Amino acid sequence: MQHPADDPNSDIITTHFDYHSIDQNLLKLDILGHDDPTMIRMLQDITGLDPTKVPLDDKETMSIFSSTKAIGVTPEQIHSEVGSYGVPEFGTKFVRGMLVDTRPTTFDELIRISRFITWYRRMAWKCTKFNRSRNSNTSRCNMLS
Repeated sequence: MQHPADDPNSDIITTHFDYHSIDQNLLKLDILGHDDPTMIRMLQDITGLDPTKVPLDDKETMSIFSSTKAIGVTPEQIHSEVGSYGVPEFGTKFVRGMLVDTRPTTFDELIRISRFITWYRRMAWKCTKFNRSRNSNTSRCNMLS
């Protein structure tokens, strides 16, 4: 049992396993991305909107990555300066902090932030593995913590 990654002191308990306790006995298939086409199709069926016709430069949509105005709430109501809670990869406290710092206004900027997040997580994982192999909490990798 674990707590959410962004709040280890939370009363919420998740049923995930620590990857390193099972990584030698597990074949991991990372197929989460396969949900996206299904969800897009489901949204198309429900709304009747063709997802290929959705503009990537809609200012109101893009504004959820820099404020909460478009979703009709105040930052105080959702405890966040940006309205990206429900957007995969953009709803965590860490990423919302990046959005506050960068205030992206284009789809291109969101792609760049997404790639940085992927790189950062990969480097943090490698550094954690490196530190464990050295039984050390100190290394040049601590800059990622």
